[in-house]
Amino acid sequence: MQTNKKTIGLIGGGQLAQMLAIRGRQMGLKIYVLSPHQDDPAAQFASEWICGNPYELADLQKLFRKADYVTFENEFIPATLIQKATLRPQHCYPALEHLAILQDRWPQKELLWDYQIPTAPFVKINSKDDLESAFNVFDGDMVIKERHGGYDGLSTYIIKSRADLGRFKRAHPNQETQYIAEKFIHFKSEKSLVMARNKKKDFFIYPLMHTLQRNNQCYRVWGPAKHTALPALTEKIKNLLNEINFIGLISFELFDLGKELLINEIAPRVHNSGHITQDAFSIDQFELHLRSILGIDFPNDVQSTTCFLMQNILGKSYRKPMIANGLNGRLHWYGKDVNRPKRKLGHLNYTGNRMAKLIELAESDLRKIKT
Repeated sequence: MQTNKKTIGLIGGGQLAQMLAIRGRQMGLKIYVLSPHQDDPAAQFASEWICGNPYELADLQKLFRKADYVTFENEFIPATLIQKATLRPQHCYPALEHLAILQDRWPQKELLWDYQIPTAPFVKINSKDDLESAFNVFDGDMVIKERHGGYDGLSTYIIKSRADLGRFKRAHPNQETQYIAEKFIHFKSEKSLVMARNKKKDFFIYPLMHTLQRNNQCYRVWGPAKHTALPALTEKIKNLLNEINFIGLISFELFDLGKELLINEIAPRVHNSGHITQDAFSIDQFELHLRSILGIDFPNDVQSTTCFLMQNILGKSYRKPMIANGLNGRLHWYGKDVNRPKRKLGHLNYTGNRMAKLIELAESDLRKIKT
């Protein structure tokens, strides 16, 4: 595999950037990381750490002066800011025009609608009257989401009554245009689809995965999953990505309604639900994303085990985490210097032949970890 000694710039220093940095260096790449603190998870594994705030123009420019290609660990930094920071926007992945669409839930939903890809019915909010109209249209059963930012259920409000709607209005005066409203979906379960497209228009698609959320956070991922609606949905997604010429890894959070699969949200990046690919497959999502950027071919055959499971490790307190010896799963620890409730500290991966056994091993390991 030839990397031609290209350099990769990573905007952000969290665990997603950390795992990209580790995999990139294993591929022989020089990895620059822009983040505020030298002990950030990704900074610890960078070829060179650049001290800076990813939301500051001058600091972004430091990174762009060094790296051949630049990518992101999340989609929150405004595409307009990044555009100002670089003279080579074509070297950003995902492309800035795609980032601008996908980092705003309103045009993201419009994009799905335009390509007839199933998603929850939605309404753009321009005024308080629109909130009332949406409440009526969705029969008093809706979700209000902030258009920009928000993850793990943050800035998401479930509205089940006029009292709920009134509380939202009072808490967000004159902020209506920052939100969209969606019909609340009574789904059976949640799933995830992770795929990549490279410069040669080739696709690599991981198996569909089950996801379990607790307190609006990804708690566990397992698979492979099957669904009769998957082939048709996959073809529609591929058509969309071909039409806009998307390059890189992209993840789709799905609602399973039984006979249907709906796209809940799109993440144009490596994703928590894809961490199992580090151990269950011969190529992981991080290498796949970097190969897409660099124009390196995808592998033809990727072996996976019969079944697989990923268990997130979340903070429960402010004390130093304690991990017993003899864990059953493969531990991926992020090295964060501060623990706090709900903070993602690491994950465990399991592979085998029986899902019941993998669940048993994960539950046993969780009892050995004090966070």
